Amino acid sequence: NSRGGPQHRGTVHICPDFDTLERAYDDAKYGRPSQTPILECTFATTADDTLAPVAVRWCAHPLSENPRLAGLKHLNRLDQVLARAEWDDPDLQEGLMCLPDGTPVEATAANLFLVRDGRLHTPRLDRAGIAGIVRGVLIGRARQLGLEVLEARVDRDELLAADELFLCNSVYGLRPVRALGERRWPAPGPLTQYLAEDFETLRRAEAA
Repeated sequence: NSRGGPQHRGTVHICPDFDTLERAYDDAKYGRPSQTPILECTFATTADDTLAPVAVRWCAHPLSENPRLAGLKHLNRLDQVLARAEWDDPDLQEGLMCLPDGTPVEATAANLFLVRDGRLHTPRLDRAGIAGIVRGVLIGRARQLGLEVLEARVDRDELLAADELFLCNSVYGLRPVRALGERRWPAPGPLTQYLAEDFETLRRAEAA
């Protein structure tokens, strides 16, 4: 394939010159260790965009309040479908959904966490929202690691004042949020990165 795979769009070679690169490839082609090794680095996000930090928006459509169904997984996802239909901007990967009073709860297809002063916060799901599997795993694992985890009402100002923000679901694990409207975060933040790496280690161990 002369066009190369997706990984080649984000590959960097570190070597003194092209001759060194060619000699290293020649050695590899003939199955021998290179006498002049090179360093080849691939940016994982070029091959798998689910690893990249995301930009999100506020959804206008609210979550319906139903305390009897709050936290449960069920087939009534109309609120999420309507909210996701609000935008088609490829630079926005997710939308944050709120209760009718404006209280943030979750994303259209993920749970929401924020980091503030070294503590992990996630919205309480007593009025709406779905308690995802990965959300539960992260809460339990974070507490095992000695982190303080708060499940409580979070307002918009608190969310925007967070040190870090990330989403999670069973498809991609953890995804750091880099932008929400005009608010920007350096992503991934240190605690998000730590939890993401720990979660991937757990996932690989279970798959082995």
